[in-house]
Amino acid sequence: MKKRILTLMGLALVLALCLLAGCTGNGQTETDTDTATETATVPATETDTETTTETDTGNGAETATATETATETATMDYFESTKIELVEPDTSLVPDMSIAGDGYDIYLLTEGKEWGYRYGCTYLYNPDGSIDAYFACVGTISGEWDWISYRHSPDGGTTWENEKVVLTPTQNSMDHFSNCDPGVVYFNGYYYLGYTSTLNSTGFCNNVFVARSRTPDGPFEKWNGNGWGGPECQPIVYYDESWQEWGIGEPSFIELNGKLYMYYTSGGSTMVATADATNENWPATLQFHGRACVKGSNDSLDIKYVEEWGKFVGVCTASRMSTASYLAVYTSDDGLNFTLADCVKEGTYQFLHNAGLSSRPNGHIRLSEDADKLRVIYAYGDGWGVWNTRIQPVTLALSTGNDLAAERAKANIPDPRLRAQLIPKRQRHTAMIRTEQDIYEYELSKGEFRPLVYAYDTYFERDRYRKELTYSEYDTSVVRFENGKAIIVGVGETAVTVTSEDGLKSVFWIRIRETAGGDGSVATEFVPVRDGYTIYFGERAVYHPQIRGQIRWDNGTFTELYVDKQENFKLTFEGYDTDVISVDAYGVIAARKVGETDVVVTWNDMAFVTHVVVTDDPSAGYYTHVKVDPGETIDYTKLDFTQKRTQEAITGTNSAEVSVTDQGACLSVTGNDPFIQLSYFQSDTVLETDVYSAIEITYMVPANVSAAAQQMQVFIMCRDGSTLSEANSLKRWIRADGEFHTIRLELRGQAYWHDNIYAIRFDFFDQCSVGDVMYLQSINLVK
Repeated sequence: MKKRILTLMGLALVLALCLLAGCTGNGQTETDTDTATETATVPATETDTETTTETDTGNGAETATATETATETATMDYFESTKIELVEPDTSLVPDMSIAGDGYDIYLLTEGKEWGYRYGCTYLYNPDGSIDAYFACVGTISGEWDWISYRHSPDGGTTWENEKVVLTPTQNSMDHFSNCDPGVVYFNGYYYLGYTSTLNSTGFCNNVFVARSRTPDGPFEKWNGNGWGGPECQPIVYYDESWQEWGIGEPSFIELNGKLYMYYTSGGSTMVATADATNENWPATLQFHGRACVKGSNDSLDIKYVEEWGKFVGVCTASRMSTASYLAVYTSDDGLNFTLADCVKEGTYQFLHNAGLSSRPNGHIRLSEDADKLRVIYAYGDGWGVWNTRIQPVTLALSTGNDLAAERAKANIPDPRLRAQLIPKRQRHTAMIRTEQDIYEYELSKGEFRPLVYAYDTYFERDRYRKELTYSEYDTSVVRFENGKAIIVGVGETAVTVTSEDGLKSVFWIRIRETAGGDGSVATEFVPVRDGYTIYFGERAVYHPQIRGQIRWDNGTFTELYVDKQENFKLTFEGYDTDVISVDAYGVIAARKVGETDVVVTWNDMAFVTHVVVTDDPSAGYYTHVKVDPGETIDYTKLDFTQKRTQEAITGTNSAEVSVTDQGACLSVTGNDPFIQLSYFQSDTVLETDVYSAIEITYMVPANVSAAAQQMQVFIMCRDGSTLSEANSLKRWIRADGEFHTIRLELRGQAYWHDNIYAIRFDFFDQCSVGDVMYLQSINLVK
């Protein structure tokens, strides 16, 4: 039995699933040298010098006091010197953004390369005219989809220094599969880099993480749940709902007079939380304020604070990855509630996505000084994972309102498909050094071992690093280094910084035990991820937390259930009051009435108990923005889309715009692969497949649609763990004659039609052209 289910998905499946997420699976594989090669002889050209930093434990109390005093002084100095007088925003005015020039590509896909991208950029301009920029980039180690890279410009973007990789996943940790969607802010002496990651091998069930560094290019130390650093990172926002959803991620930050605003994506919404920025451990002070705005299929918002306006301004992309793509601009007067203010299509490039807006390091824009520094940055390109990255100047002004429809109707620029020439191997720079393992764990009797260090070049292709290395900042009571070998000194754990000849740094960990640990085949504990759950009854249709447990193994690793469809691990959920809640086979809770109950969760012969409370107290709500009138709940058995409220059942879209008409939901095609998603798990009542035998869809397609618009496809997802696949779908021919028609999909007897109805993805046209339209009148479940 392995310590963790870490299945590397097939390329096609990873790409299909990642389409809904900010992170991308790159599909590349690499066979890593096994641990037996650690004893290989160091090349004659490699010499290692040792610089150690010892920890004096003799006066720990005095040292702690001195550190606390220094931190307090630094905190007060920073926040006093950067405090600004807040401006009362003019609520009658909204931002008006325009593209001010063609700009340039900071990244071009290399001719002949099948993969390549830099997306989700954070672009920070500094008082000295320099720029620090961060991107999600291709990870080239098997099982690591994305890394985070960094580039520096000393002269305002005229020239850029070589790219560095500054953050990668920590193997066998909570961020094992990816580090993507960088959101960076600087305050009080640290650069804080927020990012998205997951334990789910399909790219779902993402969480928000953060790391920090004194310098913009690292090394970064990750939040560990109680403080900073160490090999066991923890999310600062944990996604605890069904693993069959993308989850949360794509953070953006603003520090304003000692308060930190954090924005992140959750489904079709941008969420907002605040924290005490004066507290070094600010992730522990986060307060959650729920939904900041509903953005539908638009991707992540990068939000900044405009000082002269007293307004928060955010940019994202709409109709992403299509010929109809454009920038969407949102605004807020309080930082908590945002509305769409402007659309920017003219001057942008088609197929754009994952946009960022430039700012000062703290997330501010001071227009009186920064007008010539304003930029938007986005990835673009016709195809998956083959994207260039564009930087364009923009202007920001205030207006009494913008004609959004007119802005969306303007022309954008076709993808010119520019490509860079391949750099010969001898001319490539080193973008990163990294040890083969992030954590080396041995028993004391091991004596010595050699950490293999690899260099990653311009294209992140790796080779053994064969120049001089320096090992530093480690605990000499645990280990010392001689000629590249780690000599074990004693029991304990220590971080080690390895530095290359040209100054690149990487941090890894060494953990020495008195005796050998296990091989990961014996479970030592089975513990809850959360001690309990509270569900506000008014949110029962939208909040369905998932009970998860961690199996901890005898080699110090863990498996978390269920953050994936882990077939080898069977949990049972028993002993609860079925009048109060229901719990499905994967631990997803649905509230049924006010009350409380315990759930006994069992794996093999190990168990724990978790407590669930269903309350009618709105202050206990998980999504504080949700206000549900029990008399106006949606009947998911009869979705009538001529009613505006029913259209709230549409929780996701792709390449589609949805508008309300008296004929139903008008579904307009804006790009490739248009669809809407209906989340049946939001129903007040559990919808069991053995009650319903079919689905009926009533629709109308005008006669003037393209000739390609001939079929619809319906994907069915049930709570038994079924995922999106052709095998779980049905296709039907459509009639384009301007008349309403009803089709019936017989589902009883289908292999995937069992357990509870979870979601439906409705691809209203299987093939089509931009501008094609369908009117969806109703979708009904038939007994």
